[in-house]
Amino acid sequence: WFDADLLDAHRQAGGDWPQSRDLWLASPPVKAPNLALQNTGDLKFEDRSAAWGVAADPQVSTAAAFGDLDGDGDLDIVVNNFDAPAAIYENRSSAAKGALKLRLRGSYSNRYGLGARITVEGGGAKQVRFLSAARGFLSCDEPCAVFGLGEADAAERLTIEWPSGQIQVFTAVRGGRA
Repeated sequence: WFDADLLDAHRQAGGDWPQSRDLWLASPPVKAPNLALQNTGDLKFEDRSAAWGVAADPQVSTAAAFGDLDGDGDLDIVVNNFDAPAAIYENRSSAAKGALKLRLRGSYSNRYGLGARITVEGGGAKQVRFLSAARGFLSCDEPCAVFGLGEADAAERLTIEWPSGQIQVFTAVRGGRA
């Protein structure tokens, strides 16, 4: 399901106008509220934009980047806006207790482990992250991977597949900050 009005407002268009044989591209800067969706399971999402405070000030946002700005173990968000200051959204949840934050230090591949595939298993669930810093226009994430552990204090199994092909496996990895 998509909101056709929202998609049309942000759609780029191109063509030959005014029949000059020169192609043009138009991308209208339309201010719209940011959207935050919470995964409720079974491929269903709930709009939490207002509750989480991200829809208050409509802007032409170009990207969102994630990082632990306040050092409390959970991810905060910085949203870049066109012709306006960036917006910072602090994650005030108390979920950092049940989280595992990983900063990789590569020796053969690259310093931050960019491109690594990280798999965390525990409680019958498997989570996978590909470590990438790139995020939208003029933005990048903190080079780390964060995994929710729920009520558990540790991941049962952690597998890191490095871009070089090397594979490391760890067991009983305690949650917490990097």
